[in-house]
This record gives sequence, C-alpha cells and structure tokens, in this order.
Amino acid sequence: FAMSAITALTAQNTIGVSGILPVPPAFLAQQIDAVFTDIPPDGVKIGMGAAADLIQVIGERLRFYGARHIVVDPVMVSTSGSRLLDSGAEGTLTQVLFPLAEVITPNLPEAEVLARRPIRTEGDMEAAARAIYDAYGCAVLCKGGHRVSDANDYLWDGQAGQWFRGVRIENPNTHGTGCTLSSAIASNLAKGRDLDTAVERAKAYLSGALGAMLDLGCMGLLIGQMIGRWGNFINREAFGAETTLPWRMRLWESADHFIEVHPTFFYESLWNLIGLLLIVLVVEKCRKFDGENFLFYLFWYGLGRAWIEGLRTDSLYLFGSGIRVSQALSA
Repeated sequence: FAMSAITALTAQNTIGVSGILPVPPAFLAQQIDAVFTDIPPDGVKIGMGAAADLIQVIGERLRFYGARHIVVDPVMVSTSGSRLLDSGAEGTLTQVLFPLAEVITPNLPEAEVLARRPIRTEGDMEAAARAIYDAYGCAVLCKGGHRVSDANDYLWDGQAGQWFRGVRIENPNTHGTGCTLSSAIASNLAKGRDLDTAVERAKAYLSGALGAMLDLGCMGLLIGQMIGRWGNFINREAFGAETTLPWRMRLWESADHFIEVHPTFFYESLWNLIGLLLIVLVVEKCRKFDGENFLFYLFWYGLGRAWIEGLRTDSLYLFGSGIRVSQALSA
C-alpha cells in the first residue's frame, strides 16, 4: 500500500507538466509525520524536492524516523535538458538526501550534472555511475534512455556493476516512466528483495506497462465516456424503468429479478463510437490529442448529450412536425 507526502502541487496531464506550486515546509513535515506515526513504510521513494527548504525537511524527518530502503529519483534535469532545480537546491539534494539513499536513479542529463562529464557511450555511463558513487556513497542506476542505449540501464553499487538490458517499446506515452521505475524499485525493496532483483523486476513492470499501450490521452477519453455511462443507464431514479424506445436490454441481477438498461445507453455509445472513428479516420491519426481534436470532441459529445437528454425526457420532436422522436423510433 502506498502513502504519500506532497512536496508540490503540479498542473500536469499525460503530456507534461505546465506548473509547479511548492507546499510550505512545515506542512510537508506534518504530512511525513502523519505517515510515519501511523503506518511506518518499509520503503521510501523521493521524487521532486522542488526547493532547498523542502529537501531539508525531507532529510530531517527521514533521519528522525530511521527510514529504510530509500530510493531517490533526482528530479534535476528533464530528458530535454531543462533544469528543474536551481543550483542551491541541487547542492542540498546531494548533501542531504543522497547519503540516505540506498540507490539513486538519474537520467542521462542528471548523471552528466552529477558526474561532471558528458555521457555519449555505454562506457561513459559506467564511468559516470562510478564517479557518482565515489562522490556521494550511494548506489547509482544510470538510466540509458534513448540517447545512448535503448532502454538499457547500468547499476553500480560500489562493488560490482550490472547492465539491465531492455527493448525499446514504441509508445508515445512515456511521461512519468522515470517516476514509475523508481517507485517500483522502492516497492520491491520494501518487499525484502535485494537491489539487483528490485531493479530487474521494476524494469519488467515498466516494460509491461509501456507494452500495454494504454492511450489515456487519446482514444481512451472517448471509450471511457462510453463505458463510464453504464452506471447512469441502469439507475432507475435517473432514467426511469419505463420507455417506449427500442433496444432495451435486461441485465440479470438475481434468479427472479432483472434490471432493465435504458436504451439511450446504446444511442450514446454509438454516438461516441462514431465520434471516435471520425477522429481516427477523418480528423487525423489520433496519436496526439491536440487542441483541434479536443474541440471537435467537445462539440460532438455536447451535441450527443443534448440529443440523449432530449430522448430521455421524451422532449424531442421531428423537425417541422408534432411527432416525438421516440414515437418515430418505436414505430
């Protein structure tokens, strides 16, 4: 089970982060206290520290509670090269949290900053990991990414090094993979596994997640709308049990009782499915759900919701006549 202490509020989605608001240090300390005084964790993963004073609070509280199996994901430099911490906070991170860490998981830009050397080859990754260990005394998992080794990471624990080879998965939805990997490592360490096994299992977990190709920022939005409407359509109070509309469906609830699904479920699902097909086939390949696609979806979904609501309340009439749509459909 996971528990959290929030260092900063973020404005983000499946594409990236657009805003960061650090929390007050005293409030962060209260959050950490609330976790450790109730259900002390068997492992700790630290992500974005956000500011030097917050990092100081994290280090002080973890030392106070004697936290074990600490994994630090040094969120310092994005994979595009943007600096996410100022130099003062970076110094605090390395001085306060690295000595507590069982392992740190820098990406290549972060490893270049920590090792103070460029990384271009696998040999450079190995040398950088050793240099970081010598400087800070914690094991280092240097993540290869796509600049050097496709999904190949190198672990140096001060005594031996090990490569964890992976296969690059062509999935555009990679935002948060580094966070997921470090969290999975901490989870496996909390279960009592050694560091090598924890990294191996974490990489397998991440590869499986990427391989599943879950596309929440695109087609999943429309499909989720269709699936998510089921609860409403079997709610008698919202939609009523009686209707003359065709395509009613009876769901088995018990040996002598059935629930009747309102037929407008099928109408709305069909409408959303058509919208999905239009986005995929007509608007563009839906690999990125950009602004134009989003506006089209909002228009399409809003039009469909108005139509469905009219059917549900039986308030729609055929244009230019006094005949209800429900009468025409059931004729």
